[in-house]
Amino acid sequence: MKQRTVLLHMLCLLAMLSVTYTASAFKPPVAQTLEKQPEAVLGEMILIFKPETPPANRQALAKAHGGELVEHIPALNGEVAFFPHLARQPDQAAAHSLMSTLRQQPGVRHVEPNLVYTTTTTPNDPYVSSQWAWSTIQAYRAWDTTQGAANIKIAIIDSGIQSSHPDLDAKLVRGYDFVDGDAAPEDGNGHGTHVAGSAAAETNNGTGGAGTCPACRIMPIRVLDDAGSGTLSDVAEGIVFAADQGAQVINLSLGGGGSVLLEMAVDYAWDKGAFLACAAGNDGTTSITTAYPAPYNNCFAVAATTSADTRARFSNYGAWVEVAAPGASIVSTWLADGYATVSGTSMAAPHVAGLAGLLSSQGLSNAQIRERICTTADPIAGTGSEWTCGRINAAAAVAETVQAPPPNTAPTPMTPAPTIGPAVYVPLVLND
Repeated sequence: MKQRTVLLHMLCLLAMLSVTYTASAFKPPVAQTLEKQPEAVLGEMILIFKPETPPANRQALAKAHGGELVEHIPALNGEVAFFPHLARQPDQAAAHSLMSTLRQQPGVRHVEPNLVYTTTTTPNDPYVSSQWAWSTIQAYRAWDTTQGAANIKIAIIDSGIQSSHPDLDAKLVRGYDFVDGDAAPEDGNGHGTHVAGSAAAETNNGTGGAGTCPACRIMPIRVLDDAGSGTLSDVAEGIVFAADQGAQVINLSLGGGGSVLLEMAVDYAWDKGAFLACAAGNDGTTSITTAYPAPYNNCFAVAATTSADTRARFSNYGAWVEVAAPGASIVSTWLADGYATVSGTSMAAPHVAGLAGLLSSQGLSNAQIRERICTTADPIAGTGSEWTCGRINAAAAVAETVQAPPPNTAPTPMTPAPTIGPAVYVPLVLND
């Protein structure tokens, strides 16, 4: 989002779109409630064109209806169009009418609102000072088998990452900031930095805590602003960027409404070979209304569990969720070189992303990673009803495929229990 105003209430229209145009991508049907609806950017629409439609025709179409193209997504044949008259005087009926008209034009494949996506995080106890997840998912045993590889990149599509954090600075590869449109995806929220630490923080370095994939690299991609919100167009572009830059794993700890463009981006990354770990959302329901992209077939949906190995009360659940992972009271990296304790499915997803990084370093494809994580998960309470495969077990997952690391990889020696620094809690600004 390029500093444009966010529309908070296009409820009826967006609910209809999410059902009408994403039904084919649903996982097994679940009971839905509509307490929470998607949000969209005021006056903006996503126009998806047929590949053969020339750029001049695309711009001419927008201008003919009082708008202009303001952002391009070439890999998906998508364009963001801004219509000033809809921004000045919000009118659901007028927006619906314009979208219907545009869909009927030659060369247009689909039209939808530019939806808003937000973090899937809930603040929790600021004084927890240990990373309980590692024992639960048997990470120490997994690290005896593999610590990942330096050629494996985990893309964190989020609010950016604090590049100077002592537990992350040596792990970062080139990323991008789609919010400000530059190559410096610095985190002004904290969410992305926390997620990155759980996935692949520097481990056994005498600082802070560990990460699920100690040797993996981190690709910071900023699509959420300092308030934790971002647009559909930026999220889609971030996914495409990660796939084009060769990320083997993509973490998406964010959620919003269903979208054709978003599903196209997810499929694009999957077809490029990326495994996508996606937070299931924090509404404590089986509803998928604002849980996207997690419900898409090529996203691996992750619910959150507690230290008691039960579903966290805030976590979404249901037949469309693949696995559960630790997501309550998770200690990880934070802004100002700090550490914070945070809860949410946002915290669960990077544990899966990190595990996917370990498996990718063993030579598994995205489809093989998906199957391996499922078949080796522990069948804790809730398996079969709240998620399909169980709670992840890192040791069991990596034990079935043992091979030497690539020549360019120098695994970091592990200690039985990495040192955890004191947790520094910073309140979050959320838009859940």
